[in-house]
Amino acid sequence: MKPKLKDMDAWYKAEALMQPALIRAIDNIRKALDQSDWQGKYEEEWEWPEGTTEETKTRIKLLEQQLKDAEKVGDMPRVDEVQGALNALPQPQPLYTFHLKKGDRTAMIDLWQICYRICFKDYAARAALSTGNRVAVEVDDSLLEAGGDINWQRLDEKAKMEISAFFKRLTNQ
Repeated sequence: MKPKLKDMDAWYKAEALMQPALIRAIDNIRKALDQSDWQGKYEEEWEWPEGTTEETKTRIKLLEQQLKDAEKVGDMPRVDEVQGALNALPQPQPLYTFHLKKGDRTAMIDLWQICYRICFKDYAARAALSTGNRVAVEVDDSLLEAGGDINWQRLDEKAKMEISAFFKRLTNQ
């Protein structure tokens, strides 16, 4: 399920928190794996919007290469032209997962779902009560300082708590 934010202010806060939450989640998963019998493998995959053809995906890859080439030589008019063409095409969403294995048991951690649990208040409960594929969320303001900067200590604590809870659920299964 994906979060549904109430306004642009919430969107900006979530945007500021998601990358640091992702980094903290990955770091804490690696630490938890080091202290457990589980083996883990990180994977990055791409989810294309429904109906995206192979032809469109190939065109996007070609345009991405053209963009890199234009940036490399500093051809800014070409960069703008290619970026405009890319912006008009569907874009994939990254999927980040850890695939875990212990003996004959397997599990998967969807890192976006962990990040949502970190960044938003009561995300798990809201998701459980939600119908459809969107969850109305509220940014956890305790993760931000009064001036809008990230409260790194609180972010670290919440990331550790979420990863610890995940591994506890694995143990209790």
